[in-house]
Amino acid sequence: MAKTLRTTRPSRSPRRNRRAGLVAGASVLAGALAIGPWAGSELSAQTVVPGRCGPDARGVEVAGAVADMLSRRPLAGAVVTLRAPAAFVHQIIGRSQAGVEGRFVFCAEAVGEGWDVIAELDSLSSREVPVGPQGQVDTLYIAWSEPVSLAGTVRVQGGDAPVPGARITIEDRPVRGLTDDEGRFSLRGLGAGPLVVTTSHIAYAPRVDTILAESGASLSLDIRLGHEAVELDPIVVTARRPPTTRMRGTRELGMTASEVAEALPRSIDFLALLRQANIPGLIIQRTAGPDGICVEFLRASGGCAMLQVFVNGIRVSNPGVMLLSLDPVMVEEFIVLRPAFAQFQYMGPLTPNGVIDIILK
Repeated sequence: MAKTLRTTRPSRSPRRNRRAGLVAGASVLAGALAIGPWAGSELSAQTVVPGRCGPDARGVEVAGAVADMLSRRPLAGAVVTLRAPAAFVHQIIGRSQAGVEGRFVFCAEAVGEGWDVIAELDSLSSREVPVGPQGQVDTLYIAWSEPVSLAGTVRVQGGDAPVPGARITIEDRPVRGLTDDEGRFSLRGLGAGPLVVTTSHIAYAPRVDTILAESGASLSLDIRLGHEAVELDPIVVTARRPPTTRMRGTRELGMTASEVAEALPRSIDFLALLRQANIPGLIIQRTAGPDGICVEFLRASGGCAMLQVFVNGIRVSNPGVMLLSLDPVMVEEFIVLRPAFAQFQYMGPLTPNGVIDIILK
């Protein structure tokens, strides 16, 4: 099910009016800067002109694009300055303007040492980007649009029950999130423009909403998911570790088969089972990263000390995704080993943060 929303704002600030006027006048400045093929047959070492090199000119084209840092949309009308190093300040050797697709080009006799380019739009500037020996330039990004925030709630269609653990993704944007126990989510740092929002959950039909967001908007979205039976790919077990003698005690925690059966009615996913095990010092938290979850014993500075996951004796390459997608009904029992005992049990350096060992029915 898809839905399209358009956001409106009562008025534009003077800053946004100036931006709109500058972009609208791109063609006027383009004419003033004489963008177009350079028809001269020869170029001197000091000659740099805006526009592409003509068919009879033997030169190097310095070309690139200007885009908004958040939305990645091209910024037509941005003024691009080509500079060379000087004793105290940069020497301006060429100036052009980004076209409709945000692209710009200079024609030069050769690329000088230390050349760079910088873009400006409405008193906002990009960082300095060096020019490659063949004239190649990385995209110049300007923080032109103000960040957009999106918050909302995911509920069951036809009722008010929240949907925890739903995944919220934005097409072509690195920002993503998960709903909390009350079905709420909040995404920040989005760029202006069309936002294609996909909401998915293993127990519900996915939903796609399209929102047209203005710069600096704060958006709210109420999402309803309908039930749908999802056919999962079968789990193929190619090996099983032979039974080992386990020493019960403080080194090994988790749930036996009978404990799992008792906790299942209160568990919507495997993480709910894991929480009910009440393992001292174990931290379980949702994250905005690609895995969406962090399970660790030690609070890692600048990252997640994720426990390694084994299923029927097989090491899982992506433990976060496995823990989020595993149906608790399929679990017979599981154990959790602290870092020191995990390395002893598995005889190797691959388990420095601990292990969750899951046995399926």
